[in-house]
Amino acid sequence: MLRPGFEPGICDSKVPYQGNVRDLTANTVNEFKKYLKSQNTSIKTVDEIFRNAIKYHHVPYEGNASELTTFSVGKRKHVMKALAATSKFSGCYETWQSIRKQYQLKWVSTDSLSGFHSILKQNGDFTNMVEWIRNAITNYPRFSKILMFNVLTGLRSAEAIESFNLLLDNEKMPTYFSKEEKLLEHFRFPSIFLRRTKKAFISIVDEDILKLVVNPQSDVLNYDKI
Repeated sequence: MLRPGFEPGICDSKVPYQGNVRDLTANTVNEFKKYLKSQNTSIKTVDEIFRNAIKYHHVPYEGNASELTTFSVGKRKHVMKALAATSKFSGCYETWQSIRKQYQLKWVSTDSLSGFHSILKQNGDFTNMVEWIRNAITNYPRFSKILMFNVLTGLRSAEAIESFNLLLDNEKMPTYFSKEEKLLEHFRFPSIFLRRTKKAFISIVDEDILKLVVNPQSDVLNYDKI
């Protein structure tokens, strides 16, 4: 919940950090959303940062980040990203940095190779993942094509939907799909696939993958339909 009683600016409080933080209120929340959209090309990323910022905006306001120390590495990273964005928008990034250092919260880079090995070896995660996909396709046949397309192209879910729709677009499909090389050339649509930290340049496809998309029953997809 937002704090409707607080206005941006200096807050009269005994908590030392409050005087250095512009709190998110009903008056500033829309400005913050616009700020996020100007900084990120992905709507999904904007929404994720926005949700975490709203949920945890009390952390820099109160100067207490103890709850973040109990989170998993992945969740803590997402929350820290949201709080960094909030503090930059509010003009109190140095305050957030001070809190982060006080609680020894560090940015941890994920080792993708180690993560891949973990999926293959630990606790049968890879087998469980494949079984989950099979069950999802069986139980929700209307989503089978996009699920299989997502798995076989290796794209993230939002990108898979965008890719699926590009292949259905008669004007963009010839630019996107290289018939000679059998490639989906994601790099030709940088605003969708080339993000600041995560980039997808190409996906190798064959006729079976294309048939999942290019058939009379295929329709343009979005999250609401799925």
